Amino acid sequence: MGKGELAPGFLRRAPHGWVPGRVFTSDRSISQDEPAQTGVYHDRRVSSLSAMLEADFRVVVPGRTEHTFYDDRVVPQWLLDVGWPSGKRWYQVRLKPQTGMLARLGFPCFVDPANVSNIWIDWDAAYEEHVVAWEQEAAIDKKMAKRRGGVNGTLDRIFSNPFTRDVTPAEAALVEQRIAEEDATNVDIRQRFTAQDHAAQASAVSPEEAAELERRRVEAERIFATGREVQARVLSNSVNGRTLAGIPLINIRFELLEDPPRRVGHEYCWGRRGAAAYPVGKVVPVRIDPNDPEAITPAK
Repeated sequence: MGKGELAPGFLRRAPHGWVPGRVFTSDRSISQDEPAQTGVYHDRRVSSLSAMLEADFRVVVPGRTEHTFYDDRVVPQWLLDVGWPSGKRWYQVRLKPQTGMLARLGFPCFVDPANVSNIWIDWDAAYEEHVVAWEQEAAIDKKMAKRRGGVNGTLDRIFSNPFTRDVTPAEAALVEQRIAEEDATNVDIRQRFTAQDHAAQASAVSPEEAAELERRRVEAERIFATGREVQARVLSNSVNGRTLAGIPLINIRFELLEDPPRRVGHEYCWGRRGAAAYPVGKVVPVRIDPNDPEAITPAK
């Protein structure tokens, strides 16, 4: 990697002769831990309050075959989605909406022609691209909350970032598309719950287990309908060795990205396929039981 990626000012420039490309990450984990905060990490000089990104990096260069490799790299603090407003540099503050790294965007980079695993990421350009995406997403979410109305819509408007802009005419169509997608997802969730409930009732399970599965289904629907939605990062996802009505139970632990953040556990009882939608490190919406802050259900 280019060691000047995180260097200040005029030192932040691509190595001579490297070709422009783009890099996308998957199966990623990003954290802010002591070895990555300051000083030297594996002979890489980093700025104070940076983070560590571990991921599969897929490098795309026009006219060349795509190449994927695993790496761990020191990255800017603004890639973290931890609730505080971080600017382009660790010492800068951003007041407008920010939600950390967006994997779909990827990062502009320069690639070593002799070794495509050597990449220099242009973090300044990546930040400017993320700013555009952050502000668009926040504006769409704001408009969706206004359209949805109700208690959740009111709370979202009250507690949303006051610097969030309004949607542009071009983005209005995206609002309609997102609402339609959410409605379709909610219908799919209800149908899946119903199908699993019928399957449980039809299988040779004890009446007690069938009743417990039905109780959990009703409870999940109640929390989904009445709960407050927040973003949460998946900390762990593992089968706990128990079953309910023949369905493996999975323990999923979330970090709720509130102020301050807090951790809660959830026993997922809708099968391994559904639980696969919550890989470690992914940020997803969940809803919190208004009667019990420790009880949650996935919002999608």
